[in-house]
Order: sequence, then structure tokens, then C-alpha cells
Amino acid sequence: MILPEEMKIEEAIKTYTIVTNNYVEYLHWNNNGVLDGFVDHAKSMYCLNEEYNARKSICRKLKKMYKTEDFFWTNQSYTSLVNSLFKQICGFLQESNYNAKARQILDDAMVYR
Repeated sequence: MILPEEMKIEEAIKTYTIVTNNYVEYLHWNNNGVLDGFVDHAKSMYCLNEEYNARKSICRKLKKMYKTEDFFWTNQSYTSLVNSLFKQICGFLQESNYNAKARQILDDAMVYR
């Protein structure tokens, strides 16, 4: 979940713990050492995002241009908006895939972690 920029993460954590009677599982700090997110007991991630209004504005403009449900505002990330735009322009978004040898190398590497 991406929280609006005007929301304070400390208030979101406090409200979450009071309402659900659960502790947060994990706190996240950005590169500047500022607390900007947490994970709840159900493994949902809550993140602050300073670009909330910018993404919302872009989504509105894309909705006017393409008139598709992909651009109804649901607090999408930039990545989600770009994926939807790419599909509108190109008709599809190719998924990545691996051949058997590449997949085996990746699987073997995961064993050692």
C-alpha cells in the first residue's frame, strides 16, 4: 500500500497497532535514514511516497488519452502506469522467460543462499 505524501509514517504505524492490536513486523528506512515504510503481520507493505499527486495527475491524463480502465486511479506505482501505457502503445508486454539451462543455473544459485 502506498500512503499519501501528507501522511506521517509514525501515525500510520500507531494507528495500525491500535486498530489491529498487532505489532509491525519490519520497519524500513530510506537512504537518508528516514523511516518511510513498514510491513504488517499479514506481510502487507506500507510505504510513503512523495510522488502521490504527480502519479495521480499522470494517471488522469492517460485516462483522458486512452479511455481505458487501466488508468482509473487506484494509487498505482510508476511501474504499473508505464506497463499499462506500454500495453496501450504496443498491444502487449512481453514476459521474461528463461531457457532450461538458465533456469537450472538460477535454481542452483538459490540453493547456496
